[in-house]
Order: sequence, then structure tokens, then C-alpha cells
Amino acid sequence: MRTADGLFALNTAGSFADFRAALKNFSAPSQNVLYADVDGHIGYQAPGDVPIRASATPGTPPGWLPAPGWDSAYDWQGYVPYEQLPWTYDPPEGLIVTANQQVTASSTPFLTTDWTPGWRSSRIRSLLLAQDKVSPDRMREIQLDDLDPLASTLVPMLRRIDLGNDDFTREGQALLEGYDGQATEGRSKAASAAAFYNVVVAHILRLALDDSLPDGAKVTGGGRYASILAGILQHPDSPWWDDRTTPSVERRDDILARAMVAARLDLTASAGKAVTRWDWGTLHAASLQHPLSAGLPGLVRDLFDRGPVPVPGNGVTVNAMGFDQTQGYATTHVPSMRMVVDLGALDSSTWVNLTGVSGHPLSRHYDDQTDAWATGRSFAWPSTPNAVQAATVDTLVLQPDGSGD
Repeated sequence: MRTADGLFALNTAGSFADFRAALKNFSAPSQNVLYADVDGHIGYQAPGDVPIRASATPGTPPGWLPAPGWDSAYDWQGYVPYEQLPWTYDPPEGLIVTANQQVTASSTPFLTTDWTPGWRSSRIRSLLLAQDKVSPDRMREIQLDDLDPLASTLVPMLRRIDLGNDDFTREGQALLEGYDGQATEGRSKAASAAAFYNVVVAHILRLALDDSLPDGAKVTGGGRYASILAGILQHPDSPWWDDRTTPSVERRDDILARAMVAARLDLTASAGKAVTRWDWGTLHAASLQHPLSAGLPGLVRDLFDRGPVPVPGNGVTVNAMGFDQTQGYATTHVPSMRMVVDLGALDSSTWVNLTGVSGHPLSRHYDDQTDAWATGRSFAWPSTPNAVQAATVDTLVLQPDGSGD
């Protein structure tokens, strides 16, 4: 119940001190919570009940591994005091970036050791620092950024690979000429190049890493594996490149060539032989499945589910559209909503939801925001009483039992 109390208090907070006091009651799940006010102040607080694990001391297994509950050496030693949890107020840099990256520089982290690598946060920070002043329109553009940061390193390497007389694969390689790393969607050379690039990356990871993982484990893709790949790309003779299933010793360029061949065949089978018909958005589409639809007959399931909806991005882009490459290339997690709040003119704020504001599949508001969400559009979000009244189409009135008809 403490978490609910914290949320109610957060709704009425009038200062950063109120904000932090409210979050003191926020027990779980631990979150990144940002603060901004009409006076230009910004802040951050990481709330939550974070256990102090005796097993987290040097020389013992980390807290994210299963622990023997009968061994008192693994007992929790209380919780991290709230005042010791990470927070900041008006940092000198003038901005706060949070994209699930590590939030402290501690060499002995007490929150977790399982941070998302900073691909997205680094890109967001660079975009924010590129301008002296960032407008609401610019913030909306940043939310939709689809640049894969690894492409600037990998694409030149792929373009230099000698494919010999393999003209079939070279048709895919030619798409990378001028490709800027944007994981875009649609019928264009850029979307075709994005399809080839992302599928090549998936095959590089499989070829380089799968044979070195424990039995049964497969590379799923995403930020962690992108970080591994970024590291070994700089070492052409790294043992990671060697395919242990062959008698020869492979180097980096051998694997890059094999990955392009595999990607060309993969895309030919799934999207057609003509490279101009390849579209990352279609290959990477998002299907919106209702929790109650699993196992239902097709026609009934279609009443609840929506999609597939073509989408851009991937697991390391700011516009986070991740996928599990062991299951194919379809999107598995997405931004559930996007909002930009203009504290200088609240009625200029915008919002878009993944689906709609109704959970009833027969309502016109069940999925009336999906197309806008997928194409990067947002809706006006009126906040002041007069603006809300002017924008109101329907009004829902809730009355206690016995208080009226």
C-alpha cells in the first residue's frame, strides 16, 4: 500500500522536496523518476526498497543468481536508506538523461549489475547537447531517432568485404552504399538497406557467438550483444570470430562475408529475391496481442489483436523497438507511449498511446492512436481547465451507489 500512497502524494507535489518525500513511500518496482517544474528546475530520484544483500560482498556470488534460502550468509541485511539512493537536482550540465543505463559511477553498485548498455542514453545526450536550446518539437524528433550507433563502425567494414564472384550477395552489399545507419521503414532504398544491415548483424552475432555459449544458449540480440560486437570488431583476430564447428580458423572478415551471404538468403526467403522490395518495417513489424486472446479461434482473436504494424528502429535506437533474433525479426518490445510536456505552455504538450484509451475492442477508441504512434505523430494534450473543456467530446460521470440515476 505504501507505493499507492507515494503515487497519490506525487500527484500533489508542489516542489522537489515534496517530490522526493512522496517517492520515499514508493516501494516497488524501483523506477527512474524525473522532475521538472515551471520555474525551470529539473531533478531525478531512484526510489524503491533496495535490499542490502550479504552475498553482494566481494568473493561471493552476485545477487542476481539463485541463492540457497537455508544459508543465512545470503540473508538480506535490511534496505538501503532512502537518502543513499541516487538523486540529483539541477545538475551543472543542465540536463538529465535516463534510458535504463547505469545511473551511478560506483565500482560496487548496490542497485544492480544488470544495466542496459548506454547506446540509447549516449545518443540522447549527444542530440541534446548538439543545440543550445531544445524545443518541444526537437524533443519529439529525438524520441523518434532511429540511428543505430554501431552502423558507423560496421557499415564501412561490410562494404570493404570482397565477395568474389558472388553477384547475388553483392546486390545486398550494394544497398549499404550511402547507408547512414537509420533503422527506417517504408518503400525506399534506405528501408531496404536497413533490412539488410539488421539481418546481417543478427547473423554476425549468431556466427561469432552462438558456438561459444553454453549448450542450448542462443544470442538474442539487443544492447548487450551489440556492445560485445562493437568490442570484437576492433580485433580481427579475436578468438570470438573463430567458428568452432569448422576445422579452419575464421577471422573477422570471414564471418562478415558469411553473414552477408546468410542475410541475402534469409531475406530472399522471407521478403523476396528483389532487394528493392525489402523493407525493415515490414520485416520488423509489431503485433499487438491482447492478454486474453491467446488460444482463441482466429476470428475471435482478430477481434482483440491488432497488427502487424510496420515500425522502424531496433533494440539500440532511441526509438526502442527491440526484437529477439532467436524468434525472428518481429518487434517484441516497444515504447508504450510518448509524451512531450511543455512547462512553459502546458496546452502545447503532446501525447500518443500505443493503442487507445479504451480497453473495449468494439470501442472506436480501442486502437485509434496506433497508426499515429507507428508513424511518429502525436496528439494535442490540453491541460488547463478551459482547454480541456474546449477539447471535450465525451464526458464520463462516475457516481456512488444511491447518489443518482
